Amino acid sequence: MRQLWFHHPAPSPDVLANLLQELDLPEDLFDELLEQDQSPRLERVGSYLLLVMQFPWRNEGVDAECVLRPLALLWGGDRLWTFSEVEWPFLREWNARKFQDPRVTLIWLLQLLAASYLRTVGRLRQEILVVEARLDATQRTEDFYALLALSKALTRFYVTLASNIVAIFKVSRSAAVGWDEANRAALNLAIADLQHARDRAEISANTASDMMDAYAGMVQININHGLKILTVLALVLYVPSLVATIFGVNVPLLEQNSHWTAWVAMGVAFGISLVMSVHFKRRGWL
Repeated sequence: MRQLWFHHPAPSPDVLANLLQELDLPEDLFDELLEQDQSPRLERVGSYLLLVMQFPWRNEGVDAECVLRPLALLWGGDRLWTFSEVEWPFLREWNARKFQDPRVTLIWLLQLLAASYLRTVGRLRQEILVVEARLDATQRTEDFYALLALSKALTRFYVTLASNIVAIFKVSRSAAVGWDEANRAALNLAIADLQHARDRAEISANTASDMMDAYAGMVQININHGLKILTVLALVLYVPSLVATIFGVNVPLLEQNSHWTAWVAMGVAFGISLVMSVHFKRRGWL
């Protein structure tokens, strides 16, 4: 079978130079194409169509950060070239995929894109549940920042997915690709899967944002409640402290020679404190 798909993971400068010469492409095409901050888009480069998409990428390790990496697709002459900055796990054995039509290859890549986002969003949602459980137990600042990072990642996925869908929608309307009815139906299903992944990412991002607002409000309420309790305790202990201060001064006091004076003063002071405590307790301040 004639090879219709050429994949180049982390291509070397020599490989890129040979491709530029073979395909008659602009010399500056690959200067910034594989940088991480590339946005999804569709553009025409000479007689070719260039489609740039963003795939979720995660290094090996449980705590590794999930980021986005570009995957560039070049279409022309019923052939497909793909370029990536990293080696994608789902493309390691790409040579085993010998599609007779490169359009089917493109649809397969779009299905992989949707599945990759769905798996990543599901993994991030599970991490949000774990962080939420830790926040309920400890309310540590580190867990709050972890939840913030997950929310930012989901928001970034939602925005990037929206850009991916716009670029792929332009591909589906491109006359240069020449879609037939069967391939167009499969392409529409792939776009629907991407829209589903976008909706899940949006809902998860909004949920994480609402959770952060709720925890921030809860922390503020706990701080206010603690300050209120400290203020009430200070008021309750103020009366005995005032009586002790008065009887501690070195000046003549009323009935200071009576052995009942100190007990009466202490009883009145603690009685007032008890009345204040009961009042604050009924008001719900203690």
